[in-house]
Amino acid sequence: IVRFINSSVGLSGWVTFQDLIFSDGHSTTAGIAGGVSLQNAQATFINCVFQNNRNESFSTGGGGVEVAINSTAFFVGCTWTGNSATFYGGGLSVEAQATAYLHACQFTNNRTNLPNHDPASAGGAISCGSSTPRVNSARASR
Repeated sequence: IVRFINSSVGLSGWVTFQDLIFSDGHSTTAGIAGGVSLQNAQATFINCVFQNNRNESFSTGGGGVEVAINSTAFFVGCTWTGNSATFYGGGLSVEAQATAYLHACQFTNNRTNLPNHDPASAGGAISCGSSTPRVNSARASR
């Protein structure tokens, strides 16, 4: 749905998304989430909802959101529900030297164990690899 992709972090300013719903996105492209993709980007999400987004790539994850490649993202009061990925990070994927701060967020019914999923799939709610996640006052449930 939204791709915030730069060749270098310094090429753009900080972007804030507030009170938005990112819904029903779909991606089969490696490195692109079903909902929101950040690469070499900086963003804040306040009271946003990521719902029913899916990533069907067999090499990357991020059904709802992928924060990757040196990106920094703040999520405050956000909700992830019903997102899925075939490989990892049904709700949120934080990868490749990225940093994500989550405060007062909720994850519900995000999945990676779908039909034809990769046997190594993991992180229905959140998946992190070579990254720095910081989570405070969050809740994850089926």
